[in-house]
Amino acid sequence: MTATAPATGYDRADWASAFRNVGVELDGVPITAARGAIPPELQGTLYRNGPGRLERGGQWVHHPFDGDGMITALRFADGRAELR
Repeated sequence: MTATAPATGYDRADWASAFRNVGVELDGVPITAARGAIPPELQGTLYRNGPGRLERGGQWVHHPFDGDGMITALRFADGRAELR
């Protein structure tokens, strides 16, 4: 059995960004498609749960599960999308 090394290494700055506090909460920000268009048939909301705040009053948590969570909603309707 042989192991193959990953094609590219990971970017440490990208990895570390998962451990930053959310600076600004967004509400109703329109999202545009990078390519093409959002199909008008796509209707509904995608909810994601993840870390929001990992520090309060100068005290950092030791694990993301110990911090405050944040729910992100991506809503699709009528060929448009918005982030909440």
